[in-house]
Amino acid sequence: MSYNKITILGYVGSDPQSRQIGENTVSSFSIATSEKSGGEEKTTWFRVSAWNKLAQVVNDHVKKGSQLLVEGRLALNEYTDKEGKTRTSAEVRLSELQFAGSKPTADDAPKAKAAKAGVTDTGDEIPF
Repeated sequence: MSYNKITILGYVGSDPQSRQIGENTVSSFSIATSEKSGGEEKTTWFRVSAWNKLAQVVNDHVKKGSQLLVEGRLALNEYTDKEGKTRTSAEVRLSELQFAGSKPTADDAPKAKAAKAGVTDTGDEIPF
C-alpha cells in the first residue's frame, strides 16, 4: 500500500481558470504559502487543479486573495520547454477544499451553490 497526500494553507494568487479536457471540466489556480527564515520571508507557489464537480465549486467560490486549506495528491508532470529540455512541474490534484480566514459573504451564496454540488454547510467550514 502507498499513500500520497499534501495539505496546503495559503492564499490564492489568481482567479481560477477553467477548461474542458474531453468530457471533463478542469479548474486550475495557484496558491502561495509564506514562511520566515533568518529574517527573510520566502514564498512558495503551488499549482492546484480540480476536476468535474469540484472544479465547478472552485469556479463558483474561489477568488484571488481567498485563504484556503487544500488537500490532494501531489502529481509530477514532465514536459519539454522551448529549448527542448525536459522539465518537471508539480501539481496538487485537489480532493478537499476548506475556506480559511473570514467566512464567505452572502453575495457568494455558499449554501445554495454548495447544495448544488452535493455538500452540506456545517457553519464555519464548507467541507469540499
